[in-house]
Amino acid sequence: MQFSISTELPIFNSTPHFTFNATNSSYSIAFSAPLPNPNGWTAWVINPTATRMIGSQAFIAFRNKGSLVVKTYNISSYSSIVEGKLSFDVWDLEAKTSDDGKMVIYGSLKVPTSVEKVNQVWQVGPGVTHDHPMKHELTKGNLGSSGELKLIDEFD
Repeated sequence: MQFSISTELPIFNSTPHFTFNATNSSYSIAFSAPLPNPNGWTAWVINPTATRMIGSQAFIAFRNKGSLVVKTYNISSYSSIVEGKLSFDVWDLEAKTSDDGKMVIYGSLKVPTSVEKVNQVWQVGPGVTHDHPMKHELTKGNLGSSGELKLIDEFD
C-alpha cells in the first residue's frame, strides 16, 4: 500500500505513514521502528488526552510463539498496561518485518472528522514475558519519544 504522508521521527529511526480515507473518516497506518533485539517489541501510541504515555491507547507488536502479532493496550499507569479494546475503533491490525529489518505495525483507525492532530508516543522494548511486553528503558530516547502528529495536511 502507498501512504500519502510519512514523517521521520527523531528517535529510534521510526516512521509513521498514513493515508486518510474520507468515506469513513479513518486512517490507514503503517508504523515502522527497529527492534532493540530480536525478542523486543515496538509500539505506536495515540494519546487523546495528553502528550505522554498515561492515558494513551497503544498498538504493540511483538513475536508470540513464533508469529508476529499486534495487540492493543490501555496505558493507565506507569506500573501496568492492560490489553483491551481502545477508545476508538481499530481494524486490520497486523505486524510484519520490513526488508531493512524494522518491525512494521499496520492497521486502520477511526477518528472524528474534525481531528487535525493527535498526540503520539512511540517506543521500543527489550522483550516479552508470558505474552506481555516488558517495561521499556528509561533512557533519554525513551523519555523523549513523543510529539504531535499533524493530520490536517491530508485535507490540503
